[in-house]
Amino acid sequence: MYQPHTLQSIVESRLDDTRAQRLHSRQEIGAGRPDLAEDDPRRRARFEAHMSGQAPVDAEKVWGGADFVEAVFLDLGARAARAVARIVTDRGRTPLGTGFLVCPGILITNNHVLEDAASAAEAWVQFNYELSEDFTPRDPDVYALRPDVFFHAVSWKDLDFTLVAVGERLRGEGTLDAQGYCPLSDRPDKHAKGATVNIVQHPGGDYKKLVLRGNRIVARTDRVLHYEADTEGGSSGSPVFNDAWEVVALHHWGAPHLSTVDEAGRPLGTLVNEGVRISAIVAALRDALPGVSDTARPYLQAVLDAAGPSRPQPAPVPDLPVPAAPERVRIDRDYANRRGYDAAFLPGLSAPLAAVVAPVQAQVAPLLDGSTVLAYQHFSVVMNAARRLAVVTATNIDGSTYIPIDRDTGQPTRTDAEADSWFEDTRIDPVLTVTQAFYSANSTYFDRGHLTRRSDPTWGTPEKAARANADTFHFTNCSPQHWLFNQSLRYWQGIERHYLEFGATLDRSRLSVLQGPVFAPDDPIYTDTAGRDLRVPVQFWKLVLRVQDGVPRATAFLASQRDLLALPRRPVQLGGDGAVPDVSTFLTSIAHVQTLTGLDFAAVAPHDTFVPVSGAETAPLRAITSWADLP
Repeated sequence: MYQPHTLQSIVESRLDDTRAQRLHSRQEIGAGRPDLAEDDPRRRARFEAHMSGQAPVDAEKVWGGADFVEAVFLDLGARAARAVARIVTDRGRTPLGTGFLVCPGILITNNHVLEDAASAAEAWVQFNYELSEDFTPRDPDVYALRPDVFFHAVSWKDLDFTLVAVGERLRGEGTLDAQGYCPLSDRPDKHAKGATVNIVQHPGGDYKKLVLRGNRIVARTDRVLHYEADTEGGSSGSPVFNDAWEVVALHHWGAPHLSTVDEAGRPLGTLVNEGVRISAIVAALRDALPGVSDTARPYLQAVLDAAGPSRPQPAPVPDLPVPAAPERVRIDRDYANRRGYDAAFLPGLSAPLAAVVAPVQAQVAPLLDGSTVLAYQHFSVVMNAARRLAVVTATNIDGSTYIPIDRDTGQPTRTDAEADSWFEDTRIDPVLTVTQAFYSANSTYFDRGHLTRRSDPTWGTPEKAARANADTFHFTNCSPQHWLFNQSLRYWQGIERHYLEFGATLDRSRLSVLQGPVFAPDDPIYTDTAGRDLRVPVQFWKLVLRVQDGVPRATAFLASQRDLLALPRRPVQLGGDGAVPDVSTFLTSIAHVQTLTGLDFAAVAPHDTFVPVSGAETAPLRAITSWADLP
């Protein structure tokens, strides 16, 4: 297991070995003679050619003694930066480091960032996690990693690198090809002591940043380069470029180091960085190639073959035996085969939708055929015409025939990715539904939040489970949820599974769940790309119906995103551990939900499990602090 102090000891030992080199380099750089820092004649000759403007044509003439660079420097730098990604785990909540594409579909980072296939399988990579031209956050393109397809690593105690295949896009609208790649080349004259380097990185897990040219190589060994540049935790795995934007090292360590001293022997405390030389990585890959498995060899060969043009490249179509992309969620437009929510699903406990929405019938959006209920596989939705969001979604859940659904393919099986496509329902006028125009305009605040959870209706036959999973991705089943709210409602998101998995006395392992937003007149207003306003609900309610030990039971819940809407756009400061703060979920009374929503739950109110707090004068709410709080 990775041990930071051990790695620090390894690096500091190498820094002690290069102290004389670094002192000499600093003296020559300080004297305005950075080329004299280099003691290898061939490297010095090339460096001097760049400084004099006499570099070979293929080198772009981008090293300048007076700190001039050719205009192409910016173009190549922008191309290189596109290939760099932020690596995160815990569904995007915790930053791990930086990585970059080295050929189509293959990413490199430090081994101490992704130590094994298991950690890679739990990680995501976020491209374009950066600020746009107007200094607002871009909506990143998020991809899963596929160590099951290709994974190759050398320990953090050695060359400290990991190569892993990039999988399907989970979020965003870009393509992996658009990111290009930065190939690995072992050409021997890509760097020289005294020369500048440039680093593209995600310091501290922050937006993508660059450090340019005020950074010099001061020492090297056969395995590493030492250079002085600004980096932070989270920069591990960043590419270190020369001024022709060729990768010369894989950054993996940086800290002030007291063995850097001036001429009088006084410690300078300079921020010294160490990067693993790309030539050492390429040599290790060549040595490993004969011994890797037949399935891994084409990928490793592709990384080596990409090194021909060593500057950042736009990505061609990869010529690799990559498994065919799994089919994405597909909507069955033959809606006639959906029966929707069954009010008689639970014996002796019924909440017919017509009765539930009767008090607000005037607000219900009509469908194109004149009806008002959108029937899906195992759930139904009733829409509010003015608010363009669901009044209520009602779902039947059968735990005894539950089938996990792969979030990438939409088919039975299971992974932890997130689908990225949502669909309009052709049975309702699109002007009566909040669609992608709103989420595109407000992507730094809101996720597309499921009302009926995507895993709730996936039961029955595999065909029906797959259809139900796809049906949950209709915009009619979606509500704007602050990204922290959407990602942090621990109890809210797990209530159904808790009852099914721990309620051994449930009648036939069944639940019915009704839920929706609370529409309040003071809900905040946000605008879509067409300039159309929407009042975004700040509270959501849920009603869980079940028969337990033969007794009908109904439990109501509330959660609010009001406080989160006052926070800055994503990402907010999440605290020292990078964890997303949890959002409170409350038990409440059915009568209180009726008051908030105007809906009619009279049919199930007699079975309310809520026990009021004695003497309480405020709204009937009781925070859930553990699963034991659930009745």
